[in-house]
Amino acid sequence: MSFFQYLSLHLPFSLTPLQLILNTQLTPSHRTFLNLTPRTRLLVGTSFLAWGTLGLYLTDRAESTLGFEATEQDREALKSTLPRITVVEREGEREER
Repeated sequence: MSFFQYLSLHLPFSLTPLQLILNTQLTPSHRTFLNLTPRTRLLVGTSFLAWGTLGLYLTDRAESTLGFEATEQDREALKSTLPRITVVEREGEREER
């Protein structure tokens, strides 16, 4: 008897193996968030935005303070590895924009 067959026999509700793995029927995260009060949802959303803003601001300052800024040699190495796109116009299909 497989693990999933054992669970399907002993659980009071039926779940497919995919639902067990993904945990979709037990506690969907969006439902958990929507069950919060509107004020709590506002606080959680504002906290995530503030956390992201602080992270963006502090990482730039930390890079310059710790000396992890990119050098010209690093920029040239990156530029040489990036793909180049060459635009070729076909004759007779050129339109004025």
